[in-house]
Amino acid sequence: FLSGRLQALARTGAEGKLAQYLLSCGTDSIHAPATDLARRLGLSRASLYRAFEALEAAGLIHREGKTVSILDRSGLEGVLS
Repeated sequence: FLSGRLQALARTGAEGKLAQYLLSCGTDSIHAPATDLARRLGLSRASLYRAFEALEAAGLIHREGKTVSILDRSGLEGVLS
């Protein structure tokens, strides 16, 4: 659990950090305010929103309000390679 969190923080790109975090949660959807996610990942909110937009445009996640759902788990894992 903790090593997954540390790996997410060690990722250089915002998309990689977000992808790792979402995959490490163990569920296909999380409910969290963007401010909390940005703080957990060590990102600015602007960087987090850009990462959200990039992953949404790729069809990997879907956001609705404070809920983020994984649409393509294997595609999201591909962001990490």
